[in-house]
Amino acid sequence: MLKVDDSEVFRGLSKLADTLDNPAPLLNLVAGLVERSIEANFAAEGRPRWAPLAAATLKRKRGQKILQETGAMAASITIVQVSTNAIAVGSPLDRAFVHQYGTVSIPARPIVQLVDAEIKEIAGILQRWASI
Repeated sequence: MLKVDDSEVFRGLSKLADTLDNPAPLLNLVAGLVERSIEANFAAEGRPRWAPLAAATLKRKRGQKILQETGAMAASITIVQVSTNAIAVGSPLDRAFVHQYGTVSIPARPIVQLVDAEIKEIAGILQRWASI
């Protein structure tokens, strides 16, 4: 199961959520941003760009983008609220974990990776909610 969190963002989110009676709307905003980030990662083939495919992989593929030959990988990613103050990003596909972190022979191609602007956007969401 693929599971990634940005510790700084989620630590702040957890602290803020603890102070709210109903954190679900806040979590939904953050989950939506994370979902858009994942979609952008697939569209751009990584941000920063994922490692190129091996020659053997390129020979068997028919010109599709990295990690998008069937669409199963992108379709498998889920974002769920796992408690009153936490969301989780995951996939039931073992290969999602392999691509997120890499192996000795497969380079990491992080599916779940927030760029600086997205982290700042989450921080802004948290600040706006803290001032409510």
